[in-house]
Amino acid sequence: MKNSKSQAKQIVTLVLVCMHKHFRTILYKSNNIRVEQCDSKGLIYLFWRNEEIELSVCAFLALRSKLKSVDIIAMLDVEHPGVELINLACIDRIWLLDIFDVLHLQEANNHALAMLEINSYIHTALERNF
Repeated sequence: MKNSKSQAKQIVTLVLVCMHKHFRTILYKSNNIRVEQCDSKGLIYLFWRNEEIELSVCAFLALRSKLKSVDIIAMLDVEHPGVELINLACIDRIWLLDIFDVLHLQEANNHALAMLEINSYIHTALERNF
């Protein structure tokens, strides 16, 4: 039992050292999108379309809200232009998204937020035990 506790403390120490060096945790990764988290900076990094987009957690949640508001069914209608404009006030970009972009970003956002929640539970449990 002592050995496993000392190993756990070493792992926690290693994680804390990495966090001070702006260590990034991959929250989601697919062929098109990667989402990373940096605890020490409190930022989310979205790698998409060959660029890195730095977002605060609030901006990432705002992106989720914008993506949820897109009517996927309407985009399938022949009278719909088939693209949506997404504009976030917190970043200097306006995205023109087709239905596949919207679906990929929604999936990445949902999975990344689930991982953030799991990470939060893990950190809370570690803080209580050590």
